[in-house]
Parts: sequence; C-alpha cells; structure tokens
Amino acid sequence: MVIAVIATVLADTLFAISAVFQQSAASTLDPKLNLKFALIHQLFKNRRWVYGFLISLLGYAFQIFALSKSSLLVVQPLIILNFVIALPLSVYFVQKRNMTFIEIFSTSLITLGLVGFLLISNTKGGISNPSQSGWIVTLASLLASYFILGTVSVRVYDPAKSVLQALMGGIANVLFAVLAKSLSSIVADSYRHSHSLVKLVSPLFLSWEFPMILAAFYLVLISVQSAFQGKSLGWSLPTLTVINPIVSLIIGLIVLHETQRNSPLAISLESISAILCLFGIFNLARIEQSVE
Repeated sequence: MVIAVIATVLADTLFAISAVFQQSAASTLDPKLNLKFALIHQLFKNRRWVYGFLISLLGYAFQIFALSKSSLLVVQPLIILNFVIALPLSVYFVQKRNMTFIEIFSTSLITLGLVGFLLISNTKGGISNPSQSGWIVTLASLLASYFILGTVSVRVYDPAKSVLQALMGGIANVLFAVLAKSLSSIVADSYRHSHSLVKLVSPLFLSWEFPMILAAFYLVLISVQSAFQGKSLGWSLPTLTVINPIVSLIIGLIVLHETQRNSPLAISLESISAILCLFGIFNLARIEQSVE
C-alpha cells in the first residue's frame, strides 16, 4: 500500500502541474470548440498545453502503476491531492499572489481528512477483473452518465457548463482507472507465465480492454479540456476532485468487491474525514471563484 500511495502522490503532483499548464491554454480558445475534436487539434498547436499533456502522461503512468499495486478505493481518493497541489501553483504562478490564511487552513483540512480516511477505512480485498455482469454494469452506468451530462452541458453556460464537463471528466477517469487495473492484471499474469517481451505484451493489445482504455482516455481528455475552457480552476478542478472518489467508492464496493471497515465507529470517523475534505475543497473553490 505504501508504494501505491507514493506513486499516487507523484501522479497527483504531475496532474496538478499539468492542470495549471492546460487550463491556462484551453481558456484562451474559442468556446465554440467545446467538446469537439477540433479543440484537441488546436490545443496541440499550443506549446504550453503540449508540455502539460506530456506531464499528464507521466502522471497516468504512475496512476496505472499504483492501481496495479493497490485497490481502487486507496488510489482514487488520493486524487484529492491534485487540487491541494494545483491551488498553490495557480496562486503563485498564475494569479501572482501569496496564499491567504484561509487557503492554507482549508488545504490543511483536506490533507488531514484524506489521511484520516485512508487510515480508518483500511481497504482490503477486491478483484482486478470484474465479472461479465460487473463490466456491463460499469460500462453502462458510467457511459450513460457521461453522455447524459454531455448532452445537458452543451445547453447551459458557465459556470454550469464547466461543472458538468468536469463531472464528465471525473466519471471517464474512473472508467479509465477500472480498465487500467484490469489491464495491469493481464500484464502481470502474462509476466508470471512468460518472460518473453512479445508474449508479455501481446495479451495486452489483443484484449478488448485495450481499445476501451484508449477511448476512455480520449473521453477524459476532451471533457477535462472543455471544462478547462472556463476562466478559472475554481469551478472545474474542485468538481473533478470530488466526483472521482465518490464514483470510485461505488464501483470499488459493488463491482470490484473491495471492502472497508464498517463498524459504527469507523463509519462515523470516515464520515468526519470526508466532511473535512469536502469543506476544505468547497471553501477553496469559493475563494478561487471570488477572485475570477
């Protein structure tokens, strides 16, 4: 678990740096490109955004490694650190100011709540590959939610648009994580049976999950960059931060059969930890929105 936590923290750091680069680039493009492939095409012409994209790819590599070593319920809640890290980067390098006491206090609450949740929950067990029915439930629920939110988002305006598209990005990221966990187990099983590079990689490319994870990555990319077209991370990033662990909790418990401590005391302490995180996140979001 320790290795997974370290890898996830590294991933979050890279995601946070990437978010600052990418949001500053995406927010300058024509809103008419929102949720269109042309948006990604235009972004690849921006050197700052490309730097952010390359940084995010390294972050995904650490995230996949972490998922191969631990459960969804350990790795995905740590995505909250993305916001904790991205905020000071945005404050210092984009807004050109120092963090206020309230911002520091709220950030501390998020960190305390997250650490408390991970220590108390004591996540165990779980599977890497869902059953056939588990895959049907996961794909149907996540993709249906994604496209419903997308349909609504094109009919509203900011900040609602940024929030809805950030929700889409969080849902797609959970789908990416489930597929990544499944694919990492395929590679691990192949490695145990053969040390040949061809025999190691071929099951990966031949699996149905491989084209699906590429599609999930594109869904994350287009929805998050569309959300970043808003003028501040204060709307999009908090929403991404909150929805990811919530959806991961549902998928982890129901589909992957992961378990947590469920005594009344544990549930109470987990709830307090979650409330601390949510209070800190939304307090920081309110401050960021007020400085737009």
